[in-house]
Amino acid sequence: MGIEDKITEFEFLENPIIPPELMSLIQDGEIIIFIGNGVSRLAEVPSWDKLALKYLHKYKSVSPQLTYDAFEKLKATKPLRLLSICIKRLGFNIAQLAEFLQVSKDKEKQALKIYGYIKDFKTGYITTNYDPFMMDAIYTPDDLRNKELELLKFINKKEDALIEVGFDDAMIRPQNKILYLHGKAFSKGNTGINDMLPILTQADYMQHYREKGTGRIFLRDVFKQAVLFIGVGMDEFEILEHIQPPSTINGTHYILHGFSEYEKCIIPDFRDYYKDLKIQLIPFNKSRNGYHQLEHVLREWSTTIRHERIRKFEAIKNQVDIISKIDGLQDERSE
Repeated sequence: MGIEDKITEFEFLENPIIPPELMSLIQDGEIIIFIGNGVSRLAEVPSWDKLALKYLHKYKSVSPQLTYDAFEKLKATKPLRLLSICIKRLGFNIAQLAEFLQVSKDKEKQALKIYGYIKDFKTGYITTNYDPFMMDAIYTPDDLRNKELELLKFINKKEDALIEVGFDDAMIRPQNKILYLHGKAFSKGNTGINDMLPILTQADYMQHYREKGTGRIFLRDVFKQAVLFIGVGMDEFEILEHIQPPSTINGTHYILHGFSEYEKCIIPDFRDYYKDLKIQLIPFNKSRNGYHQLEHVLREWSTTIRHERIRKFEAIKNQVDIISKIDGLQDERSE
């Protein structure tokens, strides 16, 4: 490992500093936040693996003929394949998915607190999660009709029309708006929106991310903007890697990624990997708190972002006051 590959202590903090160029994008509202399962995991919403196991246990409970060996074989299967098999046998029931995603009241409060930190970015949000916590942290029931985004309205259009679907069409003035990229397992009442069924199976993914699929076209347009990935695991990232060729990406994206102390030596490898995808790695040290360190990072960033907004507001206010005083002096001289 060369000198240029070494990671300094300053670059491997528990709470990394927001890069100046990223802070500028946040303050100007020119970045989209892409939220993965790692954020909801902080409130113990089941991970992709655990969700698949819940479906497997349900499958076993209604299939007495499923032997121990067969159960263990399925248990070792990749989550997407396992979900595909179980849902094929059980049928899809959105109430069942919502039940599997439920957490305790205390954990709900925890989730709202965490998503409240992300709310302070005051920008557009895209999530692959199915749970309602981001929505609950941002919206009140009264303003859902105007603020919830509608991805699936494009699904029933002709396939060739999907090419014209752009990010600006789906997120005009994206501040404080959320798009559930893989559907959601909850309803917020009469929003006037026909919700897309959650994407859970291999067939769902193949349809959503096919060459002219809704998800693929939408993300291609999204990635023309600056994007900050938060809590996006490698399984989720595998999908994204194939959506947008790095040669067509404008600007730089960013990703928050936690590493343990013993993993410090591989940070340069990840940095180069993401760099090839035009993504800037922002590593943080999770040795002391595990993946819960992400919550601490988001809290610190939230505070920093709010303080920077206040500072900019005060600076602008002072400029206005100075201009007003100058105008007042000029008026006095003219009298």
